[in-house]
Amino acid sequence: MKEKIGCWGWLGILLAIALIYDYWYIIVPLMVAAYCVLLWRKKHAAPKDPIVTDSVSNPTESLPENVPTIDARPTVKDLFDATKESSALTLRLDEENKFYDFQDDQLDFNLVLADYQNNPGQARQDMQIIVDSLCELSQTVYEETGDLDYSFREYIYQPDFTILLVQAKAGQVEYFLLDDPQFLRLANGDPEHPLLEAAPMDDNLAMQLRQLKALFDEGVITQAEFEAKKRQLLGI
Repeated sequence: MKEKIGCWGWLGILLAIALIYDYWYIIVPLMVAAYCVLLWRKKHAAPKDPIVTDSVSNPTESLPENVPTIDARPTVKDLFDATKESSALTLRLDEENKFYDFQDDQLDFNLVLADYQNNPGQARQDMQIIVDSLCELSQTVYEETGDLDYSFREYIYQPDFTILLVQAKAGQVEYFLLDDPQFLRLANGDPEHPLLEAAPMDDNLAMQLRQLKALFDEGVITQAEFEAKKRQLLGI
């Protein structure tokens, strides 16, 4: 059975012939050219492999088009409805004016006033628990809903939703009854200035108090400076 002479075999034969007849300077370039042509034909004659697309590598191909983005965050109303079912406090939600209100039926204004008159420091310490709780709630609701419009208010019972104890927004105190000049005048026995209704302080004063508190928390001002400036802002 005859064996096929390979490419290198033919090249060897041609080279031998060239050497014999002394035409190597002609044959050698021809051999190189022929070999290059052979390689080029082999490369371009080979069938190309089909490109296989892996669907896993492109996960967007498996997704349907025009899928709306669903905001999974609850609204303040959603949280209010869930809280109202389990809370022992009286609640109301003012969606128009953005107020989330609580009324503590266990708190009596006369008792709060008497406690403050007997021991202001202890009264503030007792009330601070409620203040911290409301601030924490307002911050939690803000983080869960992303809604910064709502203020959270807690009222003292009798008359209903009339005497405001504390108001907070996004973790910051906007109003506190024990800092209200009307309350302090009444606690000091001034009958000419009765406390009929503790309305929230104006936004400018609330902002100044928050900034003052932030300076104190950062250690920029001392406790004495903080108290003095606070009394000045409140007109005490």
